Amino acid sequence: MLSRWLVLRRSLVIPTPKRHGRLMGRGFIAWGCTICLSLGCLSLSACSPPNAVEAALHGDLPELKTAIQQAQKDGELSEARVRELARAVVRREVISTSGSAGARRIRSVRACASTVAKEAGVRAKSFDEAGAEAALLLLSLGRYDSPQLVKKYRAVDNGAWRAVAARAASDKAYRSFRQASYVDVDDRVRRAALAAGYESRDPADLEAALEVTRLDPDPLARSLGARLSGAIGGDRAVLALRDLYSRADESDRLVILEAWSEAAARTAGGNRELRRVAETETGMAQLVAALKLHGVVADPESDTPDGAELANILFVRALTDGTREERRLVLRIAPESPELIAAALKAAEDEDDQVKIMANARLLSDSKEAAGAKKRLTKLAMKPGDLGSQAMAALASVGDHSVAASLKKRLADGPASQRRAAAFSLVRLGEFSAAASALADDSPRVRTAVACRLSTPEPG
Repeated sequence: MLSRWLVLRRSLVIPTPKRHGRLMGRGFIAWGCTICLSLGCLSLSACSPPNAVEAALHGDLPELKTAIQQAQKDGELSEARVRELARAVVRREVISTSGSAGARRIRSVRACASTVAKEAGVRAKSFDEAGAEAALLLLSLGRYDSPQLVKKYRAVDNGAWRAVAARAASDKAYRSFRQASYVDVDDRVRRAALAAGYESRDPADLEAALEVTRLDPDPLARSLGARLSGAIGGDRAVLALRDLYSRADESDRLVILEAWSEAAARTAGGNRELRRVAETETGMAQLVAALKLHGVVADPESDTPDGAELANILFVRALTDGTREERRLVLRIAPESPELIAAALKAAEDEDDQVKIMANARLLSDSKEAAGAKKRLTKLAMKPGDLGSQAMAALASVGDHSVAASLKKRLADGPASQRRAAAFSLVRLGEFSAAASALADDSPRVRTAVACRLSTPEPG
C-alpha cells in the first residue's frame, strides 16, 4: 500500500529490432570487432584485446569482465574513467535490448535519460515494446514531434505504441483523443494518457479523471487519476475526492492525500482536508497528511498550530508509540527536529532491526549522537542479507571506510540486491575502481542500475 504511494511520487516528479550479433549475458549483445554504435565507432584493431570502454561498446559480457579486471589490476579506473565506462554500458544496454524485458530496461534508465538519448532515438525506430519505451523516454526529454506521434500511432493495434500517442496528447487540440484514452482497454495507454493530462491540466478533463479514480481496475491508473484531479483543482475536485476518500482503502487514501497537496487543490480546500485527516485520523494516512502540512502556516487569528508544529508532534508520537510500519515511515519522511532526534535515540535500540538501522542512520547527522550511532551500525553491518547492506550503506553515506572490505565481498558474491547496494555504497566511499565490477554484473538489472547512477556526477 505504502509502496504504491511512493511509486506514484517518483513517477510524477511524469517491426522487431535487427539482431546485430549473438546474445550473451542475458541481453548483452556480442558485436563484431568493427561494428559501430550510433554514438560513434571505436574500432578494435585486428580484434586485439579491448580496453573496458571498447569492450562495453563492442564486446560481449565475458570480454567486458576481463577488460574491467585488467584495468583494475593496472590501476586505470579513475572516477572519470569509470563514469565514461558507465555511459558506454548504459548506452549499450539501451541499444541492444528488445521486447517486454527491454521495455523494462529502458524504463529503468529514465534517471539518466539524457545520456542515452541518441541510442533511444535509434531504438525508437523499432515497432516493438522496447521501441515504444524509447519513444516515451524521448518524449520526457522534449525531443519528439508530439503531433506526428499522435497522428501516426493513435489507432494502431499495438498497445505500447498507442500509449506513446496518448502520452504525446497533452495539447488541448488532442483533448478528445486523450479523454478516450482514459478508458482504453490497455493499462499502459490509460496511464500514459493520465500522465499527458497531468501535464495539460485541462479543466475539461476533471470529470473523466474522477471517474478513473473511482472505477479504474488498475491501482496505478487510479492513483494517476487522483493526482490529475488534484492538479486541475477547484472545489469540485476537492469535494469529490473527499467523497472517494471516505470509501477508499488505505492505499487509495494515501494517493488522495497526494492529490489534495497539489497547488490547485490546496487553495480550494485541500489544506483543510489534509488538516482534518492529520487531526482526526490515525495510522499511515495521518502521517502522510502531516508531511503534506509541514510547510503550511496557520491562520494567526486562530489557535491552530502551524503545519510544521502539528507534523512534528505527530511524527514524534508515532516514532515513540506507533506500529513498526509507522515508525519506519516516520524515519523515512520526517524532517529533522530536536524532538525527533530524541525519539530516534530511543528507537536506535528498537526490537525491529529495520527500525533500528533507520533510526541510527538518522542519528548520524547529529553531532552529539553520531559516534554512538556509528558503533551500533557497525554491529548491525555484520548481519547477513539486506539488513547488513542497509547498515553498511548508512555508514558509507558518512564516509566510513571501515565497511569497504565487506562491501567488496558482497559485490563479488552476494545476491543481486546486495551486489547493487554494495556498488552504490562503494561509489559513496569514492571506491570507483571496485564499484566498476558491477558494470559487468551477470544481472542486467544490476549493471544497468549502477551504470545509470554512475553515468552522471553525484548531486551536491
